[in-house]
Amino acid sequence: MSYLSDEIQTITGYPASDFINGRIRSYASIVLPEDLHLTYAAGEQIQRREAFEATYRVVHAQGHEVWVREKGRGEYNAQGELLWLSGFIWDATEQQRIDQLKSQFVSTVSHELRTPLTSITGSLTLINNGVLGAVPESMRKLLEIAQSNSTQLNKLINDLLDMDKLGAGKMRFNLQSQSLTPLLLKALDGNSGYAAQFQITLELGHVDPVQVTVDALRLGQILNNFLSNAIKFSHPGQTVRLDAHYAEGRVRIDVTDKGLGIAPDFHGRIFSKFSQADATDTRQRGGTGLGLAICKELAEHMQAELGFESDTGQGSRFWCLLEAQPIGEREA
Repeated sequence: MSYLSDEIQTITGYPASDFINGRIRSYASIVLPEDLHLTYAAGEQIQRREAFEATYRVVHAQGHEVWVREKGRGEYNAQGELLWLSGFIWDATEQQRIDQLKSQFVSTVSHELRTPLTSITGSLTLINNGVLGAVPESMRKLLEIAQSNSTQLNKLINDLLDMDKLGAGKMRFNLQSQSLTPLLLKALDGNSGYAAQFQITLELGHVDPVQVTVDALRLGQILNNFLSNAIKFSHPGQTVRLDAHYAEGRVRIDVTDKGLGIAPDFHGRIFSKFSQADATDTRQRGGTGLGLAICKELAEHMQAELGFESDTGQGSRFWCLLEAQPIGEREA
């Protein structure tokens, strides 16, 4: 580290000269110990020659905590050796406070809405199923719309509560070693009825027999999201395929469709909260804009990676990469 602007003193209370080449103290020495892993993760991004970013806390010279946001990239020579880092660090304390207030508000509202909405949805379901008698034809359409909208609102509330739990570190994960194939079959079975609504065929493609260590419920949540999105954005008569290929200690689970695809200018926001493409057809097919953001958080808690490839009008492939062990090796 050869240069830091004087703004670092405003943020940390220490002059920039303290940190240059670790002259007096290392920058890591003022990072809150609980957040050091976040800076290490940024270091791993640098080693992979990727742009890095991190949000973490430092201890100010006066003793209080300061949230900082850091973004940058490495500069390399022709041999690929790191020459220096260039980037920005800024005080994110106020932004974190606002985000926390928003999270608390969303959590409170979601909990308050959940109980009455569950009651409304249950009542509409009973009525539409004829439990209270035949539904007059003149009322059927309106009741079906009401039930559909209340179900969608329930999903939004559940997604908001999941994001709240993940953000607060309150979501529990029951990681167990288990065969992957039954989990894939369960995901396909659970989405078969939804696929039928859109006249989509679900297909299990190539699956290598492997053992993975995951929370079955949370992996199912990721697969359900991938499958339901693929179904929603496919054309009637098309097929959505689920595969799992093993290589070099990891298994890659792919959900592939030949549907609408994703516009290039939306690729960078696909795993962000409340992100949805603006296409009219997308809006008509619904969605909370939280599903993929939740999937990303769930995957990180299971040491998994998520990604996708897509071309507009050519379909999409969403994948989940997990550490795995071939079942044959395990039994040998």
